[in-house]
Amino acid sequence: MAFDCFDLSAVGVYLHSDLLLFEGEELLLRLSLPSSRRPFSVKGRVVRADVGDGQGSAGMGVAFCDMGHDAREQLRCYVARRFVRHAQTR
Repeated sequence: MAFDCFDLSAVGVYLHSDLLLFEGEELLLRLSLPSSRRPFSVKGRVVRADVGDGQGSAGMGVAFCDMGHDAREQLRCYVARRFVRHAQTR
């Protein structure tokens, strides 16, 4: 199942979705970063679920857990590059 990703960081992500899991539920995410040749998998735990206002703002915050070193480094580098680019355009 594909989700729209928002607010990606090295420790978690916010996923926009009308299908919400309960806080504490665990899931396996497969992340595709523009800078990587292939997707990688990471376990996550729902830490927040927002029902939203009925206009597409429903979603859930997922904290990454049990992430391998290579995946963590790939994600850390991607987030750092995005932050630098964003800061330079301001």
